[in-house]
Amino acid sequence: MARPSHGKVYASSGTARFHKYFDTRWTTYALERIARESERDRWSIVDLLAAFIRDSRPIDETIGPQVDLVPKIPRDVQSALVVIGRLVQINDVLSERRYLDLEDTDLRGADLSRLSFPGVRFTGAWLDSASLRETNLERANFLHAKLKMADLTGANLHLADFEATNAQDADFSEATSDGANLKDTQCQGADFHDASIDGVMLAGTHFEGADLRNTRGVPHMFPILLTRVFVDERTQLPGNIYEWMQLKP
Repeated sequence: MARPSHGKVYASSGTARFHKYFDTRWTTYALERIARESERDRWSIVDLLAAFIRDSRPIDETIGPQVDLVPKIPRDVQSALVVIGRLVQINDVLSERRYLDLEDTDLRGADLSRLSFPGVRFTGAWLDSASLRETNLERANFLHAKLKMADLTGANLHLADFEATNAQDADFSEATSDGANLKDTQCQGADFHDASIDGVMLAGTHFEGADLRNTRGVPHMFPILLTRVFVDERTQLPGNIYEWMQLKP
């Protein structure tokens, strides 16, 4: 059996005790101060905070229709998210050998705006109505996540993976989505106006009622749009669609 990384051992052994006493935001900020001063402890603290969030906000599949109700996220969880998003910006805390795991967490209504979560795994997470304005989400993984009515205005979504994500009525306006994967993504009613979508993968994407006006760049394999991307009479198509199709209006 492969042994877990040092960070995972630290998080696993310390999470229970940490969770017991982790009842105020000030503990989070004290850990942030330690992490800023100690390069050796920085990753372990970030990993521990992520473990705390996973333990505190697991997805509850039994809530049924109430999933559309956005609860108030606990202050300690919100503080942990903020601290992670700030610490990750320091000296490339995340690397090819380290990844931050926030999979299958209930983060509905969380405020991650103007923070940094590059390459973070949000697989299966619930981020409905979350604020991700101007957030660095480069290479983040949202496979099968829920982003209904999430605000991603101006976010860095370069090479992010949204395959099979539910992003209905989400706001992607002015976001940089170059190279992102939107295959089989539910984007009904989503707002992409003034977004950069150069090289975006679009096969099977649902754009019914979406706003694609003034998008910049050419989607990857754009001819697929004619056969596998779903639009309707409410979809607002970009003005340069004829340029993409190499046709004249």
